Amino acid sequence: FFSRSLVHCPKAMKGKAADDGNSKERRRFNPAITIISTMKSIKAWAAQDKNGLKDFMKAQLKVAIILFIANAGNKFEPAYPRNDNHAPTMFWIVNALLAIGTFFTWKWEASKVGRSGSGNPRIIFLGREQTEEWKGWMQWAFIFYHYYRVYYVYNEIRVFVSAYVWMTGFGNFLYFDKKADFSIERFVSMIIRINYFPLLLSFFLTVPLELYYVV
Repeated sequence: FFSRSLVHCPKAMKGKAADDGNSKERRRFNPAITIISTMKSIKAWAAQDKNGLKDFMKAQLKVAIILFIANAGNKFEPAYPRNDNHAPTMFWIVNALLAIGTFFTWKWEASKVGRSGSGNPRIIFLGREQTEEWKGWMQWAFIFYHYYRVYYVYNEIRVFVSAYVWMTGFGNFLYFDKKADFSIERFVSMIIRINYFPLLLSFFLTVPLELYYVV
């Protein structure tokens, strides 16, 4: 909201400058205008039926529950040394079960871009729905690779990590290319969205932040 106020503030300043004819006033930062604009933005957001204060509080409650479970689990003494949980067989069994479950729940659905056009819906290569699904599969692989210590697939997991980071950047590139939104508000919201949960996990579990590079 502060970034939104900063973006909107120059417009208000520009109108004031036009009234008194002082060009320097256009560039002057007025904290009062920024604070008032910020409060108005917060009030308007809180009153929204969708993605407003109520939905925000529900989301934070879910985050709090996840952090509580993670913190409680982190308190238990390990039953065996961390690297002793080397179980490649279990790794492949779990992935086989996932593949079977996926096969029986598979459904085809065109992306939003494909549905918006005329004619038959089509699948857009590297569309958002597709890349989000791929990233979900890769996160599954990350978790169970580390859990079962399957060292011989290390190189493949590194490729997954690189692909995951690339698709995140690619998605942002497409947004900037399509919307041409290079505002401070967009930049700040993107940085918060990427780092919010990893920072909370690192803080509450006292674990180095770099270990959550794919969260």
